[in-house]
Amino acid sequence: MGKVKEEEETMPKQGPSNSRSNRFEKRRKGTKLITWLAGAGALLLVAFIALFIFGGSGGQTASEPSSGEQQSNKDSSQEELNVITDEQTDQESDSSGKSSDKEKQDKQAKEDKEAEKAKEKDAVVEESDKENVERVVKKDWEPVQTEQETDGNHTVTYEKSSQDWQEILQAASKATSIDTGNMIAWRVENGGGAQKVEATVSDKAQQQTYRVYIHWTEGAGYKPIKVEELASNPYQ
Repeated sequence: MGKVKEEEETMPKQGPSNSRSNRFEKRRKGTKLITWLAGAGALLLVAFIALFIFGGSGGQTASEPSSGEQQSNKDSSQEELNVITDEQTDQESDSSGKSSDKEKQDKQAKEDKEAEKAKEKDAVVEESDKENVERVVKKDWEPVQTEQETDGNHTVTYEKSSQDWQEILQAASKATSIDTGNMIAWRVENGGGAQKVEATVSDKAQQQTYRVYIHWTEGAGYKPIKVEELASNPYQ
């Protein structure tokens, strides 16, 4: 019994201080684990956010369009520019066409006015009470120089292929100021005598119709004598 007692006395005693030390060590290990887990979680969260932001856009920021979008925007802008350019071209073309037509009309009106002045220069203009005749113009026109022989035996020929026909139209042109290339000969006929011709003509636009009295002059050619400005074309 004495020996057992001695052994019991020599064994260390488990007191309150050893128990507190164990609890502190466990708490310290638990705190380190929680801190490590929290750090790892934060890193994972940052990695996830970075992957979401940068991984989905293929390395581009959200504010920067992709190359395909940039090309699409360029193509769209070019199409809009082409449409605007085409519209401007059409407008300019329309404007140019209208301007050109107006210039032609103004030029024609000016030429008609000058021709009217030339026709009435040194001329006698009379009002007429003759049916379908508005005015009568008389003037000492020069005859059209003929290319035919004048031996006193001339006879008027009304064939369109003849030299007479061509010179008659030239005489009508001299009296009316209508160029033969812009002239319509509605009727060319005998004017009441062997050497007298009556020609009804107008310009191709048919703005005015004239009846021209023409006489053949020996040694010279066809000479306009009188012009009647008609109210309407009797042969339309």
